[in-house]
Amino acid sequence: MKNITLLFALLFFAGAATFSQEQISFKFSNAKIIGGTHDVLQFDIEIKADAPGTFHRDLQVYLDYNTLAFGEGAVAAGKVSISALELMDSHYLTVSLVDNTPSKFAFISEAVEELNQPGTATHFSEVPVEYTGFIRVQMEIDDNNILAGIAFDEELMNGGQYMQSTTSTDPIAYNDPCVFENDLMDFSFIAHEIDLTTGWAGIS
Repeated sequence: MKNITLLFALLFFAGAATFSQEQISFKFSNAKIIGGTHDVLQFDIEIKADAPGTFHRDLQVYLDYNTLAFGEGAVAAGKVSISALELMDSHYLTVSLVDNTPSKFAFISEAVEELNQPGTATHFSEVPVEYTGFIRVQMEIDDNNILAGIAFDEELMNGGQYMQSTTSTDPIAYNDPCVFENDLMDFSFIAHEIDLTTGWAGIS
């Protein structure tokens, strides 16, 4: 009987831990074409948490794209630029921007003080409960007659997102799976007006 009671207690606490695990959501926004010697697709990636008080630590973004539109190995070819938005512009650095496959690239970030400080606004950025800018992506277009075919690789991103403990320097995983609001699979270059006022930002 004691063993059964203990089993139920363990299941209860495991369930409570899962239930209380914070959720992080990703979405694309502000997609537009920037005209130049080579047209560029620019878009933002925004994130939000389902509850206040989480400070992001390590985040991973894996993006699939149409190689007919952008070519293969876009990062190695110098066709991808990443710049920081509000939630990435302080306290964080880029660990990696690299081709994962010929049609996918990875962006990985980490907090500068993640091994030294608990989660506070002094050393980390709190993820709001409303969508807020994380990074801006620019991709040089090879063929603007082709759909962009851009989407989050949910399988690779799920389980790879971490916040900082507020009582120690330990990482705490956001809930797996994440929430993914939309994609740019059917984004048409020729259907969108070209912005001629902003030039290609180059590789950052």
